[in-house]
Amino acid sequence: MKIARGAGALGNRAFFIYSIGSGASSLGLWVQRLALGWLAWQLSHSGLWVGVIAFSLFGPILFFSALFGVLVDRLEPLRTAMAVNMLMGGWATLLALLSIAGILDIWLLFLVSVAIGMTSAAYAPIRLSIIPSIVPRELLASAIGISSMIFNTSRLIGPAVAGLVLVTLPIAAAFAINALSYIPLIYALSKVPPRAAAPRSRETFLSQLAQGFAHASANRFIRVQLLLTGWAALFGRSILEVLPVYADRFYSSGAIGLAALSGAAGGGALLVAFLTSRLVLDSRQLQLGSIMFTVVNAFALLFLPFWNSLWFGLACVTLIGFGSTGSAVLSQTLVQMEVDDRMRGRVSSLWGMANLGGAAFGGLALGGLLQLLGIPVGTVATASFALALPLMVWYFIRHEPQAPSTAATVVEQQADEI
Repeated sequence: MKIARGAGALGNRAFFIYSIGSGASSLGLWVQRLALGWLAWQLSHSGLWVGVIAFSLFGPILFFSALFGVLVDRLEPLRTAMAVNMLMGGWATLLALLSIAGILDIWLLFLVSVAIGMTSAAYAPIRLSIIPSIVPRELLASAIGISSMIFNTSRLIGPAVAGLVLVTLPIAAAFAINALSYIPLIYALSKVPPRAAAPRSRETFLSQLAQGFAHASANRFIRVQLLLTGWAALFGRSILEVLPVYADRFYSSGAIGLAALSGAAGGGALLVAFLTSRLVLDSRQLQLGSIMFTVVNAFALLFLPFWNSLWFGLACVTLIGFGSTGSAVLSQTLVQMEVDDRMRGRVSSLWGMANLGGAAFGGLALGGLLQLLGIPVGTVATASFALALPLMVWYFIRHEPQAPSTAATVVEQQADEI
């Protein structure tokens, strides 16, 4: 294991500009995300509906992200990202206007959430391809870690802002904040030099799609990581999609409790993002590390329902944010290190499908379980599944012969040995 030295990816001017805009947009995104979950709970008082809204926001990624991944490999990602973010800002504006008009019911909220989810499905492979198009390969691990830190700083601050908005202002203000937050990102993307678009391929769309699946399947690191990422998102991280149910029903703490729980998850995520941004690991270490963080997430979820104190809940959710984000950062770094540049958009879309699509299904399933079985039993059942697969994979990986990794040679120059 090694520790990176120097400014890392932030020393790259293009990445620095992009990071500022991305941070502003992430802050607005977390404000809106918390507001949507709370609004779904207020309109329905149903854990299932909260899960449905969470699924509508991220479920389309599972079904359509791979298709958009093929397009990303054909297009210039930065300019495409500008167009998609303009559309995302438009959806946030529409939510604000519908809220002001007082006509936003649970079904209309669902329809707009589906539209946001479809746009997110288009943006997921683009977002994962932006950083490799900005920084050189030797700075890739540093850039992914720093981007995760920025995202999770927003995840820590955003709920506090959202909680303040929800108790002092109409909920439309939260959507308006998100709409305005896209302006710095769009401006930043316009200032980053674009990468030349890939040569137009003569292969059919379906042929290129199949190549992406084949490439991911042929690489043992990517293959195992996609499975683990999807499993961890489905069972381990799903609680983060239905926090309004825990805040109001289990802890009886309302919007303030929701903001505190979401902020706690962000705090744990920010800590692990900082730690992982300083490490340089080879592919095997990245894989074992991602499994370890998944186990931490699952154990925290397992203990959560045994004491309905908000303070205990905050500690558990902090560990859930720590474990789930640590696993995701190492997983994404491993996939980006191992993937062929020609396949980056397609394979990135598969990782996005596993991570965000799995969380969407997990939120839907956990929302239903909480409604059917109650919070304690539903949570323990989910945590038990979250533990099963990572422990099995850990056992088999620890006893398999080590193979050479591309990741270790790529980042060798970044660090000195501990």
